[in-house]
Amino acid sequence: MPFKDLTRRKEYNRRYKRNNPWLYSFYHAKRRCETPKCADYNNYGRRGIEFLLSVDEIKFIWFRDKAYNMTDPTIDRVEKCGNYQFNNCRFLERIENTRRATSKPISLFLLTHEFIKTYKSQTEAARDFTVSNATITRWLKRGTARGYILESTILGA
Repeated sequence: MPFKDLTRRKEYNRRYKRNNPWLYSFYHAKRRCETPKCADYNNYGRRGIEFLLSVDEIKFIWFRDKAYNMTDPTIDRVEKCGNYQFNNCRFLERIENTRRATSKPISLFLLTHEFIKTYKSQTEAARDFTVSNATITRWLKRGTARGYILESTILGA
């Protein structure tokens, strides 16, 4: 549908997004898994996580989980090392999804692999090291920090 002025096009896009809010999650999750140029591709597609949902399935999940009542709904995989597929996806509030990502137990070892302690969460480890959660995330990806080995104690995390 060609638009002669930008205002009408913006209004059309706004209405379309309001009437099909699940499409935002659909396209972004698909992009994370299938587009190497996407900033999050390394955390999804490169790790072998596939996007196996159809538009109809994500729409069904949207209504099943009542995402329309949420302030900021995000698509979440129940099993973190699993694919985006119907029986492994749900919608959560963004704050809850973020909390889940930072509440993983983290084990701390010396470089000689001698166990030191387990933190209950990423936030607890960040407080102990006096760094941000983002820094702990980088250290977990790298595996080492400040002469220690850090590992998430949940498989696939």
